[in-house]
Amino acid sequence: MFSSRQIFDVLVTEDQLKQCLDFAIGISEGTELFTRADGPVSLAFAQPWPDVYAIGRGSMKEPSWCDPVPAGRGWTDFQFDFDTEILSRVIWQWAMKQDYGPAPDTDGSTEKGLRAMSIVSASEHGLLPPYWEVADKWSTFETILVFVPAWHRYDK
Repeated sequence: MFSSRQIFDVLVTEDQLKQCLDFAIGISEGTELFTRADGPVSLAFAQPWPDVYAIGRGSMKEPSWCDPVPAGRGWTDFQFDFDTEILSRVIWQWAMKQDYGPAPDTDGSTEKGLRAMSIVSASEHGLLPPYWEVADKWSTFETILVFVPAWHRYDK
């Protein structure tokens, strides 16, 4: 999880998504959390609103030192071991099913992509309601990244 005031907000294409995930997960949680031998945490997803896809910490498998921990409110574990290559394909597949609306006007070109953000960035840009309005259906604490569809615009 990013710190309470940490900002992360980038536009990514399909080719850049895996690198974005590697970087963001590396600085927010570290891959060890998801790959450790004793009590790994599952990567999870949530779709709290239309056109919003979030990834975060899910359930923790039973380690030797405590009981298993279920996924937080509104989160569903992915059914595969931690792998950003697979994760990037799942997220991209979700993105291509979203309504992007009309492409922006430009004298250059446009391309469908994603905007990847920390929960702070998504909230500050008005893409998510305040956490106190959603706390009963979605636990935001587990969030690593939030994704929304975004047009990439290349002007001449």
